[in-house]
Amino acid sequence: MAGNTSRKNKLRSPVPVPGGSPFATDRDLAERYSVDRMTIWGWAKDGLIPAPLKLGRQTTRWRWDDIIAHEERLASEQLEAANV
Repeated sequence: MAGNTSRKNKLRSPVPVPGGSPFATDRDLAERYSVDRMTIWGWAKDGLIPAPLKLGRQTTRWRWDDIIAHEERLASEQLEAANV
């Protein structure tokens, strides 16, 4: 499906992590990948990015460490596929 390829390409965006908080909001991730916030939630639902943490009744965040580790795994898989 063409949409999945587009999603995977956007997930590889090498943008630096903002300083300060160990947690990312949906807005942070949407800005990082240049997509809409609803896209972030769709990716999380589809397992294309790590699942967020529920920190409170109305507070859900992603760990930056999880996001960065996920990006590194994607980059490693891409390199391995290119070397085959």
